[in-house]
Amino acid sequence: MDKYINDVDKDFRLCTKLENLLSIFYYVSIVISLIICIKFNDILCITLIIIHVLYIIADAINDIIFKNFAENERRKTLLSNAYGIELTDKKAIGYYNNNEKNSIKKLGVNVFENTFFTKRNTNIMIKQNVIKIIVDIILWLVIILIMKDKNIVLCITQSIFSSEILISYFKLLYFNNKVNGIYNKLFTLFITNKYSNKNESQLLEYSFEYECLKSFAHILLSSNNFTKNNEKWTADWETIKNKIK
Repeated sequence: MDKYINDVDKDFRLCTKLENLLSIFYYVSIVISLIICIKFNDILCITLIIIHVLYIIADAINDIIFKNFAENERRKTLLSNAYGIELTDKKAIGYYNNNEKNSIKKLGVNVFENTFFTKRNTNIMIKQNVIKIIVDIILWLVIILIMKDKNIVLCITQSIFSSEILISYFKLLYFNNKVNGIYNKLFTLFITNKYSNKNESQLLEYSFEYECLKSFAHILLSSNNFTKNNEKWTADWETIKNKIK
């Protein structure tokens, strides 16, 4: 059995580090907002504005540059594995788990596998993130009740409900819904109806749809969820994969 090697993971780890930095900015802004809630301070307000600006800049750089680069490299390894060619010097040995011959079908099974693991991961991520949103709403309601200065309330509201935080969650919901839809289409194609060469155009359509979706949403999957559930998910995928003829 080949040793697992996935060079593209390093590119995604950089994206994750930047997202962790964004989380730090977010929580620091919450703390500063709470301090301002207790005692107004001009320096803290300026600091809050600077943090907001840094958040927007870091988020844009991560989205436009680093996530796009990582997704592009992942796409190259996907095609390299499916067709047995080298489109990049980065290796993805053991990342895809099927023995199909180099073909469109192998590409489709790889995407099928990707959607399976992605939908399992994002199903959990939605539950984890909704808790954060609920906590934010409760915190915001408490601040509204105890604060009389509307300007300070507005400042704190911008920290707790920054557009990037809300949009990220709605993107996750949209991404999860679409991934589940693509997975169901691939399940029907491979398992329910049994794939044949006449389905190549459908297979390409679903594969392109998934890749375009990832490029749009730029959702980073939770490595912790994957590590905790990988053994079970892999066993479940093996059961499904063995039904592909």
